[in-house]
Amino acid sequence: MRENLILVLPAVLIAYFQVRVIWRKLPRSQENNVKVYGEYTEKDWFLYNFLHFFAVSLFWVQLVFVVIPISRDQCVICFLLIIGYLLILLGFTISIWALRTLGLGWSGMMEYKIVREQKLCTTGPYRIIRHPIYLAVILEMIGYQLVVSSWLVFVVGIIAYLVFRNHIKNEDKLLEGEYKEVFVRYKRQVGSLFPNLRDKSGL
Repeated sequence: MRENLILVLPAVLIAYFQVRVIWRKLPRSQENNVKVYGEYTEKDWFLYNFLHFFAVSLFWVQLVFVVIPISRDQCVICFLLIIGYLLILLGFTISIWALRTLGLGWSGMMEYKIVREQKLCTTGPYRIIRHPIYLAVILEMIGYQLVVSSWLVFVVGIIAYLVFRNHIKNEDKLLEGEYKEVFVRYKRQVGSLFPNLRDKSGL
């Protein structure tokens, strides 16, 4: 059983507030106003649903039990706890900033679509990276693994990165088909998950 449950609970509350309160209250575009839908195969949806179930299950199991601990040393655990919460708060902040910038352009985590008259968003965090919300979620997932001091931080981080890389590939294809050269230029100048340190003139 986990002895520092009280120190892990804030991470759970942040996740609950973000998913159940903030995301659910966001304005969504009406279905009859959607211009283009992204498409996933049944295999893709099965994989994503399985990974989502696995992630949520692991989340609750680790709240109660210590799973593959990095260390038993309290100083190390405390250090990881601090780093973990910093990553969670950073991810939470980036997510809120990006969602406020998107407005009605937000379509959900794994669905992607373009509404009528929607312009390519290149302001706010989208001026720095193309997919800040996905980066935010990756940071929060890694942060939680550090908060619970688990070696699974590497497994979770790598899987989350690969899942979102695949999603980004599909989403970028949809955006390029809609915005043509405008998106191609934006993609060349702005990194997907990490800032592009090269010249960004023209944005």
